[in-house]
Amino acid sequence: MTENEIEAFAAELASASGASWPSEPASGPRKMVVERYKDRARLAIAAVDRVRATAEERRSESLAPAEQGESKPATPAVVSVGSMVLYCPPSDQRSRRCRITKVEGDHAYLVPELPDAPGWVDLENLSPPIVR
Repeated sequence: MTENEIEAFAAELASASGASWPSEPASGPRKMVVERYKDRARLAIAAVDRVRATAEERRSESLAPAEQGESKPATPAVVSVGSMVLYCPPSDQRSRRCRITKVEGDHAYLVPELPDAPGWVDLENLSPPIVR
């Protein structure tokens, strides 16, 4: 992370929030605002660096078994109980957010995060509208 990267990122953050970025060194209260944006830029750049490092680790881990001549292909993500996944049933174009509750062999038991809407119902069974 270079000082130029921090400066550029901080200027973009300030611009996105509607603040102008000084072309010359800031002083007084303006300097505090500039330093605040630079601190936020450092945090954001550090987070991006961590994500990239993690992605590199995963990529190298997934390539390692294939390089060793293992017959089973490496999976890009670890599937375990409690994980959230997107599942698209073969007969549907929509994907559903589901939580894995059981894993047995090559199968996982999924529970939808949000149950499907009930569809058509009789108006007699509905309560009065809450919001009009």
